[in-house]
Parts: sequence; structure tokens; C-alpha cells
Amino acid sequence: MRVPQNSIIKTFTALVVCFTIFANISIAQVRGDGSKEAPIIRTTEAPTPVPISGNPRCSDYGYDGEIKFDYATDSTPRGGVFPFTAGDENGVLRTYGGSVPENPNLFLTINSTGSVMSSWSIGPLNQIDRLITAVLVKGGANANGYFYPNGSIGDNGPFTTPGGAFGISHLSFCFDASGGPSSAPATIAGRVLNTNGRGLIGTTMILTNAITGEIYSTTTNSLGYYMFEGIPSAEFYILSASQRGVTFFESQKTFTLEEDLAGLDFVAASTSSKK
Repeated sequence: MRVPQNSIIKTFTALVVCFTIFANISIAQVRGDGSKEAPIIRTTEAPTPVPISGNPRCSDYGYDGEIKFDYATDSTPRGGVFPFTAGDENGVLRTYGGSVPENPNLFLTINSTGSVMSSWSIGPLNQIDRLITAVLVKGGANANGYFYPNGSIGDNGPFTTPGGAFGISHLSFCFDASGGPSSAPATIAGRVLNTNGRGLIGTTMILTNAITGEIYSTTTNSLGYYMFEGIPSAEFYILSASQRGVTFFESQKTFTLEEDLAGLDFVAASTSSKK
């Protein structure tokens, strides 16, 4: 059942969100120039790359927008923190296009060498107005495409050119608008189990809207089931499970809620006898 209104915690800054629920999100760090880096939000390992001939563009796939990075030389640093705007600094040309307006307060963090991108993320959370739908990694005559059908706000690599044979000549991040008026509310349900298939009672389930920062919480019942009702759809969520003395094979799931979603199960890898 959905938590009553007075138990819903409103989180207004990405820093609070980071401290309260995300063990695997880096806190925004202050750089030497006084600006803040976007938090690195890691979801899953990179999707399987799709080889693409030539020079693909995000518009080829019908996405709302694209931010593209072209590098002046092979030695130009590929990594950094960049706003979602057009620009040209330090040998990195940013080209911005599409129907989604530029957002100078939203940043893309890229961790990369000349031939491999190890991770990327967008933030801060309270500025997210789009989801990344594809990453196009170009090198040599062709490219690799990494696609996110449900959208993403961050991921681990490796992200490489085809076969890893070439350095990265340019990167394109495709995106669709998100964070607008929500669609009809939806229900999220699942179960927390041990390796024997038995439900775990009392597991705390935290659901966070990564766009607005709103947090919902509930606990599993005597059979290990949990449910959130009346959750706004068309939003990107992070769902985590925690229980004292319990470790999970996967303690966090990320997804875009399009409609009622069932079967989001968590499995405990081990449990402690101490309570």
C-alpha cells in the first residue's frame, strides 16, 4: 500500500538524496574553479554495443535531442564535466541540437581516456529534464551504439569504438524529454526472497523519483511482498531494498515507470543470524 502523504519525504537537493539512499552515487565534488561536478549515478553495466556504419546521428533514431562532442586531437582529454549547451573549450567542440532546450544547469560527467569511456552520468538530480536514450561512440569509419530503451541517467562502461581498434573521435549522447506532467498513477509491486524462495518480512523498500527527488517507503509483509500504489508514471525511479543483517545480489533497480509494474523481486544473497 502507498505510504500516507505525511510519510512522504520531499528531497529538494541532490546532496540530501545522495546521503539518504545512494551508496553508489558519488557526492557532488567541488572543483578548483568552485563549480560542482555532477553526481555519478551508476545503474548497470553498459548495454551490448550495436555496430553502426558511418557517422550516426541521434535524429536517425527519432530521439528528441543530441549533445555531441568532437575532439581536436588524439591527445585532447575526453573526460570532464560539461553543461547541456553548445560550446567550444579546451579542444572539445560541443554541438547541441533537437527540440529540447539547452539547460546550462544540467551537467554531463564523462570519465574517459582516449579509447575507452568508463562511465557517464547526468545531474544534479533536481535539474534532470531529460533521459539519455543512446550513447554513440565513434572511432575510425564506424561507431558503436549503446541504447537505453527506458532511458538512463548514468551508467558504467566500458564504452568503446567497434572492436576497440580506434580511439574515440567523437561522442554523441541522445536524449528524450522527461520530467513534464505525469501520466496516470501506477502501481509497483514485487517480493523479497531468500535463496530458498521464502519471503523476507520487514525489508525496507525505498522508491525515489530521480527527477523530483520525492521518496516513498514501505516494508515487506510476512510473505515478503511489497507494493507502492498511486505512483506518478512517465518518471524515472530508483528502487532499493535494505534490511539489517541482509545482503542482496542486487540491492537497487532503476527504471522508467510507464504503467503498472509487477515482479520487481529482490533476492537475498546472505542473511545474518544476528538481528
